[in-house]
Amino acid sequence: MFSWMTKQEQRVIIFLIFSLLLGFGVKQVRERSTSQSKNEKWEIQKASLVEEFQQLSEERKSRQDQLTVKEPAKQSLQSAKERLTKKIDLNHATAEELTSLPKIGPAMAERIIQYRRQNGPFNRIEDIQNVKGIGPKTFELIKDFITVN
Repeated sequence: MFSWMTKQEQRVIIFLIFSLLLGFGVKQVRERSTSQSKNEKWEIQKASLVEEFQQLSEERKSRQDQLTVKEPAKQSLQSAKERLTKKIDLNHATAEELTSLPKIGPAMAERIIQYRRQNGPFNRIEDIQNVKGIGPKTFELIKDFITVN
């Protein structure tokens, strides 16, 4: 082979070349197995992410369903808000409307209606104090919510 080298030097060179080729082959095998395990890891992560996304979607849909079910409650709150912001006409109010006023229960609402039937319509909002059980303190609480037309 190489005439300028001894047999022992030639064997060392052949051994080194063989070791180099063997090391290169081992490196290739390891890279392939690592890339396969990376792909497997990615597939596992992808599957867990998809599952998590589906759970979140289902939770969101269930929350939307619950909100849809609560729509009547929302309407009830809206009507309560309207009752609080809309002034109640003492001369035309029903017992239900009167009971929405602070400190006015069903019995007091009936007294107001009875007073209205017996004495005619209220001329001023202050006249409500003529109803038995409604004094200055109660009047102060309800005066911003009542009107007379």
